Order: sequence, then C-alpha cells, then structure tokens
Amino acid sequence: MEYNIFIVAGPLHLMNSIEAVHEFKTENNILLILYTDNKRQLEQMEKLIGFINWHTIKYLPLPQKNIDKILFVKNIHNRLKDIEKDKINKIFVGEYRSDHVNHIVNYFQNINIYLVDDGLAQVSYHKEMSQQSLKVKIRRLVYKAIFYKLSRIKYIFYTIYDIEN
Repeated sequence: MEYNIFIVAGPLHLMNSIEAVHEFKTENNILLILYTDNKRQLEQMEKLIGFINWHTIKYLPLPQKNIDKILFVKNIHNRLKDIEKDKINKIFVGEYRSDHVNHIVNYFQNINIYLVDDGLAQVSYHKEMSQQSLKVKIRRLVYKAIFYKLSRIKYIFYTIYDIEN
C-alpha cells in the first residue's frame, strides 16, 4: 500500500491539503500536524480534520528551545520510523521555509513534494526559492559541519496562482 503525507502547521495549510486530497484523489493519507503552544490554531485545525478520512494522524510538537531544535532531527526519526520510506507516493507541505518541515521532507528522499497554496505568500515563495539566501547557505554549512545532509528540495507548486513550475 502506498501512502501520501500531508505536513501542516496551520489551518490554511490543512484546508489546502484537504483540497489537494480531492484534486489528486489520493488515498491512504497521513496527516502530520506540527504544533506549538498556540491552542487557538490547534483548535481550528481540529475542526477541519474531520473533512477527510485520514489513514493516520500524527502530532509533532515544534521545538521551542534551542536544545530542542538540535534534537529535532533525532525526534523526527523516532516519530516517523514506523512509516516506510519506500511506500510514500507524494508529500504535501504548507510551509517550505521551516527548518522543521525541511528536516521531515529530507527524511523521505526522492519523492514528489508539493507545496500547497499558502495564500498570496505563494507568489513570494516562488521568487525566494529561485534564489538561495545567505541565511540558507550558512545553515547548510552548519549542518554539513555536523555531518547532516539537508538536501535542497525541489517543490512542485499546487496553487491557484499563475506561476511557472
């Protein structure tokens, strides 16, 4: 059985993921909800979850302290090891700028990755992705220094806006 993973960190990401489920007619969908202590945002997402019959729902707390950020890569591995990498068909994400999302996507290599619409920000995302900022270059050097390879991810845009890709 093949699975599709949807990684969301907010209600708009979840809404657009639900739309993507219908558009792509995906089945066996795994929902990964990244959350902080923002209870209102989590409540809004909880109301939307029932619109789709998710195969699995996992909650991943986002690190708040620096030490937790360092351990996040290990935590991802522990939390996602029951999902067989070779059985993932597509991944849908709502936020590409998050290191947390990039670590999760990096965990599942060589899969079609879709960036779901995040409103008007999607247009600026496209522009940002075509250039690699100094901050991103430095971050990659730091990861390389600790022998962790954070691959550059090629996203396929799933958006209503008329942009290339």
